[in-house]
Amino acid sequence: MYNEYHQKALLLLKDIKEATKATTEIEQKCHVKQRESYRNCVKRVGKKCETITKTFVTTIEKQREDVTSFNEATVCNIAALKMDPLKLIKIIAMEDASLSFALPGFLRLLNACSRYCDESPNTTALKKPLRHMTDQDLVVKHFLTKKTYIQLIKGTE
Repeated sequence: MYNEYHQKALLLLKDIKEATKATTEIEQKCHVKQRESYRNCVKRVGKKCETITKTFVTTIEKQREDVTSFNEATVCNIAALKMDPLKLIKIIAMEDASLSFALPGFLRLLNACSRYCDESPNTTALKKPLRHMTDQDLVVKHFLTKKTYIQLIKGTE
């Protein structure tokens, strides 16, 4: 039971690191001004999830040592035990179940960082206001630029 939990925790940590690395592609699509805040959000979420998972693993390892000492040593008095073995097994079962939901939770938090990243740059500031062109302007520009009327109306070159 302990080894299975430990393996799941290690796989979760590996998945967290891979998902964090995969965000660099999204980061490159961000607007230049928003990249730093997106990067900071991803780092913060990744570190918090790693810290929580590592804390769970160390807690379980301590509890594992308690159970091992209970199994190896002869205990004459149950009151001398540090912790009830059944309680330890329940805690491990709860932690094991929480690991099943840890990766989806992490991915939701990671997705929340996308609010810092607007993938499409703000094109409204780049567009120039349309200028009303009279028929006379259109004819003059046609002769000066040798463009078709459709090209002049659309504004292409």
